[in-house]
Amino acid sequence: MANADFYYGTQDRLTWIGSIQNGGHIDEVPTKILIQQNKMIYEELVVSYIKKCKGVVSSEDDLWPHLHVNSELTDYVYIFETNYQQVLLFLSGTDFLVDPIRLLQGYSLTESVVVFEKPMFPLMNLFLISSS
Repeated sequence: MANADFYYGTQDRLTWIGSIQNGGHIDEVPTKILIQQNKMIYEELVVSYIKKCKGVVSSEDDLWPHLHVNSELTDYVYIFETNYQQVLLFLSGTDFLVDPIRLLQGYSLTESVVVFEKPMFPLMNLFLISSS
């Protein structure tokens, strides 16, 4: 089963909002999150979605739910990129960010690339790994 992490910030300075362990495929994330152009509303929608999925919210649980040290190995990473004022998607195994809406519209991965470099994910404290 897929997993997903959610962030906001710039490619070199990301803040983790939270994660879900069972889900996060682009078809499962509400479109109102993917099209969001306002960081504060994005955060509110993401926290609500994570809670609905019984995930981990940074400000409440502060538990990194993965065995890997950052999001590079997470299947789907959604980032509200503040320089672009839009949600971008990082897929595990790639070195770029894509527009998730273009993917939903049927464009190929290469036609959906927005940024041709991998984000710098923060290292997470492995001592805070959730036991769930």
